[in-house]
Amino acid sequence: MGCRIHGTQEQSDETSCGSRFGGDAIDGRMGATGLTSMHTTFVCATAAPYTQDSTDYFRMDPDGMHYLGGDSETPDDVHYTTSFTMPEWLIKNPVAPGMMMGLGMGYGNTESWQIGVDGSSSMMGPQHYTSSYQALALETVVTPAGTFTNALQVGEQRGSGCTRDVWYAAGVGMVCWMDADEEALLARMTPPAGAVTAVARAIEYYDAALDHYFITANAAQIDALDSGRFPGWQRTGMNFNA
Repeated sequence: MGCRIHGTQEQSDETSCGSRFGGDAIDGRMGATGLTSMHTTFVCATAAPYTQDSTDYFRMDPDGMHYLGGDSETPDDVHYTTSFTMPEWLIKNPVAPGMMMGLGMGYGNTESWQIGVDGSSSMMGPQHYTSSYQALALETVVTPAGTFTNALQVGEQRGSGCTRDVWYAAGVGMVCWMDADEEALLARMTPPAGAVTAVARAIEYYDAALDHYFITANAAQIDALDSGRFPGWQRTGMNFNA
């Protein structure tokens, strides 16, 4: 691996930690509901380039877990944001994982799903691609933060460039991921203590004809602007917590 990463996560939501794993289909929302934000600090064991801090936003919908985007920063203070108008669909709900057929034989009876993704990145520009996913198996994952049984392994193919395996534990979220260059393991997790202040995502828009900017965190206004009910307004790619 090019970089072995240990992650420290802080949750900024209220989640139910009860696991509903069991049977042929499992809960694809990892025991959580509503909007979840997760701040992760990474420590890389090698000199390879990596993201040091990341705050990511997920929404637990009836059909599963969606990734809305986030803010990230590298060790040399390069800050970048990603925002999706059509978000990633990381786990469907319910989802039926397959099982490993044997050493070197791959996985069988896996459930697959895919979605068209649309958004923007301040580092990479517009994002338009199709992502495909497979619920591969339920496995035991050992990390510095502990051992997680029945962790859901999902194989991801994001567009044509990003292929990785991710393991999710109920009530926790992502505990491990691997791609061709990196392996990340959960080192420590700090859940929210007591009541959590609601967090909204403010989105910046621009109308070239009017030469005006507009920022809103109102869900109805965001939906109206993204759906084209007010022609001319486009997302700039800038967004922040409000």
